[in-house]
Amino acid sequence: MKKEIYISEGIGETRIAVKENGKLAEIHVDKQSRERTVGNIYKGVVENVIPGMQAAFVNIGKGNNAFLPFSEISDSELIADSKNSKEINVLLNPGQEIVVQVIKEPFDNKGARITTDLSIAGRFIVLVPNSKYVGVSKKMRDKYERRRLKKIAFDIKKHGLGIIIRTVAEGKTEKQIQNDYNNLELFPLSPVEEFVFCRFRLLIGCQSVTSQLTHPSSPLAVFEIFRANLILVLEKESR
Repeated sequence: MKKEIYISEGIGETRIAVKENGKLAEIHVDKQSRERTVGNIYKGVVENVIPGMQAAFVNIGKGNNAFLPFSEISDSELIADSKNSKEINVLLNPGQEIVVQVIKEPFDNKGARITTDLSIAGRFIVLVPNSKYVGVSKKMRDKYERRRLKKIAFDIKKHGLGIIIRTVAEGKTEKQIQNDYNNLELFPLSPVEEFVFCRFRLLIGCQSVTSQLTHPSSPLAVFEIFRANLILVLEKESR
């Protein structure tokens, strides 16, 4: 199949068209004024589960319900054994709470595309919860540098969190990478809770969090919001 992508950037918006075999297949319009949600992590509520579509719809408190394909569900506790390899059976029910991450912005009348496979990028590393994986960016060619960075990753990682070393980490010291890891980690919790909580420290002072805090300087108070809130768990730090 021949696929072509056309991009037109203007003042205030970017238009993207995708053609497959000479026919228009997709068109996306991204307005700069629109709030970006890709990378955000939410504690959502399952609204509908549609086995025929191999997908579920999740209320994350942001406009239309988000779209969760069964193929984006990585948590083994949410996947049922199935003899039919062509279909995925999941253990999801309406009203069930689930932690998800946005991987594609909403467009037109469609909600965001989400996944349960969480990952959060720091400056030099990417943390992956519920994983033992340690890897180095494939863009890094020097085998000795890859080996050095991988050893650092194994030395600093904790149980329940995988690490991917980013390309920009090339040539960085162990201390620099350790500091980046420290910014993404606070103290032992369950793998998912530790992973989500680690970013709240960076959000202290942001309106979305402090509006609910009595003492904005308290990380524990921030974490209680994560436990109590039904929808919003985390919004990516402003850059």
